Amino acid sequence: MYPYANDDDALRDVLRLSRGMTLKSSLAGLKLGGGKAVIIGDPHTGKSQALLHAMGDFVDSLGGRYITAADSGTGDAEMQAFAQRTCHVVGATPRATLDGSITSGDPSPSTALGVFVGLKAAVRHRLGRDDLGGLKVAIQGVGHVGLGLARHLKAAGAELWVADIFDANVKQAMDELGAQVVRPQDIYGLDVDVFAPCAMGAILNEQTLEVLRAPVIAGAANNQLATPQVAPSCSAATSCTPRTTRSTPAASSTSTTSASAAALRRSTAMCAPLATPCSRSSPVPPPAASRPR
Repeated sequence: MYPYANDDDALRDVLRLSRGMTLKSSLAGLKLGGGKAVIIGDPHTGKSQALLHAMGDFVDSLGGRYITAADSGTGDAEMQAFAQRTCHVVGATPRATLDGSITSGDPSPSTALGVFVGLKAAVRHRLGRDDLGGLKVAIQGVGHVGLGLARHLKAAGAELWVADIFDANVKQAMDELGAQVVRPQDIYGLDVDVFAPCAMGAILNEQTLEVLRAPVIAGAANNQLATPQVAPSCSAATSCTPRTTRSTPAASSTSTTSASAAALRRSTAMCAPLATPCSRSSPVPPPAASRPR
């Protein structure tokens, strides 16, 4: 769920995402295609039971050709609302972890940990260091996954700079982790070791790569390259040798907030049929109380 400026922006993003999911499913050897859906709206202020039920009804109308799950702007509470209208949803019920404990269906903690492990490997490869103490990291987007990544980095001794279009997100990162807050448009040009994009895709383009200074790019965002053609420029932008002395990036105490009225305008998916269809009569859990994002 994201406050896209218009339907065209939402459709462009969801088609890129669905293509990426198709490739991921293929690489993982899953007996499924790949699919994605988006809801146009502010995830902090635009949710309603009617909106979430409309999304559930839409998913159900596809008859199992698309299975929805939590992503940017949604979590297990929203999945539980979808599950009141369709069984083609994952992440709506608690699950057992590898250590036997029970956790919610929210996948973001696992995603954040995976990104953290990948970031450490990238730092080892590019910067030749295993210790993250004093590592300067700029995180673009501190929602569920971005904030989880920030917590891992803070525990490892890294210094954090964050930006997000939602003030509540950056306030939590600032209050909880002591992160420095910068304006969204300034996050690219910070003199840091790692740039971690954890928000929307297509953020690496000719314009942003002109100002990007971090020698390592490692984040959770899907489709980070705006187009395949910018890959050589991206490689060149991150091929510089990091300096031993870095200036402290300038910080701002505020971030901009973008909001729009919620509406389920258009969802699209490219999917394969389920191996085993489920029944609408399957029991689903009651919705959980909404929590701050």
